Amino acid sequence: MNTDLSTYDPYDFWKTRLGATIKHRFYDGSLVIKGIAGIASCADIFLNNSLRIGYNKQEYAIVRALAAMILDRLYQISGKEIFLEYADLHINWLLKNNLRGAHGIGWGLNFTHPVTKAVVYPKATPFTTITPYVLEALIMHEKVTNQRGIYQDVCKSIYDFFDKDIHVLAQNEEFEATSYGPYKDRKVVNSVSYTMYALILLDEYFDYSLNTLKRVTRLFNYIKNQQQPDGSWFYSEEGEPFIDCFHSCIVLKNLIKSENYNLDLPGIESVIHKGYSYLKLNLWDEKKGMYKRFSVQNKPGLIKFDLYDNSEMLQCAVRVGDIEEAQKIASSINKNFIYKDKIYSSIDVFNNKRNPQMLRWAVLPYLYSLNLLETYEL
Repeated sequence: MNTDLSTYDPYDFWKTRLGATIKHRFYDGSLVIKGIAGIASCADIFLNNSLRIGYNKQEYAIVRALAAMILDRLYQISGKEIFLEYADLHINWLLKNNLRGAHGIGWGLNFTHPVTKAVVYPKATPFTTITPYVLEALIMHEKVTNQRGIYQDVCKSIYDFFDKDIHVLAQNEEFEATSYGPYKDRKVVNSVSYTMYALILLDEYFDYSLNTLKRVTRLFNYIKNQQQPDGSWFYSEEGEPFIDCFHSCIVLKNLIKSENYNLDLPGIESVIHKGYSYLKLNLWDEKKGMYKRFSVQNKPGLIKFDLYDNSEMLQCAVRVGDIEEAQKIASSINKNFIYKDKIYSSIDVFNNKRNPQMLRWAVLPYLYSLNLLETYEL
C-alpha cells in the first residue's frame, strides 16, 4: 500500500501545452491539424509509451477516492486497522485537494481539458463526473469509522456545488439536463446521471431534508428520454454521435445505484434492463473475448480494447447480480490485460498491450470493480 498515488496516464501527451493546443485546434476541422493529431497519437502510443519522455506523473482525485473505498471495504471484511489507516490518508488528501466553485467545492482532473472548439475546461475545474466518487468515499468512510456527521460541512459544500454551481441547460416540468462543469457547457448523458446520483446520496445523507426528489425525477426522465429504443445511449445529444462502452456503463451503474434507494422513479427497472442488455449484445466481442470500445464510432482510433470499458462492465454485471457474466469478464481481464505483474490499460490495433500501471485509466476502476465481485456474497 502506497501513500503516493501519482501516476502516468493515457492522456499525458494531451495534458502538455503542445498536446492541449493540438487537441483544441483539432475541433477547427482543419485536415492539417487532424493529420498532426494523428501523428502525435502514433508517436505517443508507438514510440513514447514506455519511455514517457516529457511526461510527469500526477495525482488524481478519482484514484484516491476509489482507493479509499476499496480499503474501507477491506477493513469491514477483515477488521485490520492498517486498511483504515491508509483509507484515512486518502480521505485527508481529498479534503486538502478540493477545487472551489463559486458556491461549493468539487474535484476534477487537474489539467486543462479541451473538449470542443468552444469548451476548454481550465485546470482547476471541478466536474460532475469526478465529485460523486469523492462524495461516496466520504460517506462510506464516515459509516465505517462510526463518525456520523464528521464531513457534514464538506458534504453541504458539495451540495452547493451541484445545486448552485452546476447549470441547468434545458428544463421543463418533466425533465432537466445539467452541465458537465460549472459553466453553460454541454449536455452529456453520463454527467446528468452523476448529478442525479449525487443528489440522491446527499439527500439521504441529510435525512431527506434537501427535498431533491422532484429534481432527481426530472434528471432521471432526461436519461430515460435519451435512451434509444434498442437500450443504448449516445454520449451526448450534441456534436457528432457515438456510443462507447464505459460511458454507457457509467450511466447504467448510476441508475442501478440510484434504484437501490427505492425512490419513485417510474420505469427505472426497464431502463436498466434495456441498457444492460444492449451492452451485452452489442459491445461484447465474441472472437476476442473482451468488451470493445464502441458500437457507434465517430472517428478512427489506435486502441482496439480498453481496460476501462471492461472494468466498468464488470461492475455493472456485479451490480445487477449477473455474477456469471462478471466472472467471465474478470477472467478475460486477467488473460488480456495483465502480464508479468503489470496491469495494462489498452490493447492497440496491432494487439500489443499499452499503458502499463496507469492508475486513473484504469487500474483503480478495475481493482474497485474486482473488489465488488470478490466481496459480493460477503
